[in-house]
Amino acid sequence: MFSGVIRDRLLKQAANAGDAKRVIGFFSAFLAAGNFPTNTAAGAATPSRKPTYTRGQITQMAAMRRRGQIPDPEWEKWQHELVAAGREGRIIGALDPAGR
Repeated sequence: MFSGVIRDRLLKQAANAGDAKRVIGFFSAFLAAGNFPTNTAAGAATPSRKPTYTRGQITQMAAMRRRGQIPDPEWEKWQHELVAAGREGRIIGALDPAGR
């Protein structure tokens, strides 16, 4: 597997130059390669059969916990699952380490 660093730089250069034809070419090649996940809906199973989560779902669970709707044992399981999901890239729209 390639790092994609050069392609990333070339794609950014094409986008910055406003070269739509080149940008489309990058995405067309990506789609043609076909080696990317196709099911990224929230709660959908990843290839490992583990669920994915959205930031909205995580926020909702936190709000439920604050209202006392999630008991301690269930919350502890959720926290472990959430940490694992973050490590495994199963959070859709996750923030980067800088909070962006």
